Amino acid sequence: MTITGVRSESSREMSKGQRAICVIRPESFLVEPPRKDHNTLDGNVKFSGYYGDRIEAGGDFSGVQFVANLDSSSKPKVREPFRFYVETEDVIIIPEEVTEDLSTPQKS
Repeated sequence: MTITGVRSESSREMSKGQRAICVIRPESFLVEPPRKDHNTLDGNVKFSGYYGDRIEAGGDFSGVQFVANLDSSSKPKVREPFRFYVETEDVIIIPEEVTEDLSTPQKS
């Protein structure tokens, strides 16, 4: 998966090739390109369900798992490619070692 733009403070002290976690909230996925700077993600939908006010779709972008909450007019079809858009400001990159630190219980 290639991310071309991220929230400015998320790229702190990262080096090229460093392992990282990409964080995108499910409601940040869009099916129409926004007018603002954005990332374009091509994925495959593995499940889709209608939940009254939204569609929940899940699948992968080149093996990276995702869940997206879309407006109820969206029509992602299971087992078909689907293009999503995410505004640059809605993408956060965290160095992998930071997430490991967060999962380790802190001693008092």
